[in-house]
Amino acid sequence: MAGIDFSRYSVEELRQAQESIDAEQYPENYARLMAELAKPERQQQEQAESRAKEIASQDVKRTLIRIFVALVGSVTLFSAFTSYGEGVITGKHGRVIVKLADNPVGFYFGIVILVSGGLYLLYTGLTGKGLEKNIKSDIK
Repeated sequence: MAGIDFSRYSVEELRQAQESIDAEQYPENYARLMAELAKPERQQQEQAESRAKEIASQDVKRTLIRIFVALVGSVTLFSAFTSYGEGVITGKHGRVIVKLADNPVGFYFGIVILVSGGLYLLYTGLTGKGLEKNIKSDIK
């Protein structure tokens, strides 16, 4: 009986086979499987596949962080335009921070800060510029 040719399978497929093969019932196939996994080129392939998965995972994390930052920027811009329209900048739980009627300079300063911050966050989230160093250190 000819055994299974494990050289045609990827390392991931070989690992799945290793988990499911009954070594006692199929000792020759198990031995061939383990010999294939022990080959230096298979170990290098496994390391490369592992690194590729890690890079893909980092890319997903970067994308999620960028989406979150862009959303925060959008909400900040929305808050700025809403505040400008109402003539009142409010904080948490609707607490009034400054009213246009009471303090015009403070009100417009607050609007400029909100718009600037919102635009910065939106730009950073959409382009990723300014996030790369922070994301790389956080992911590792």
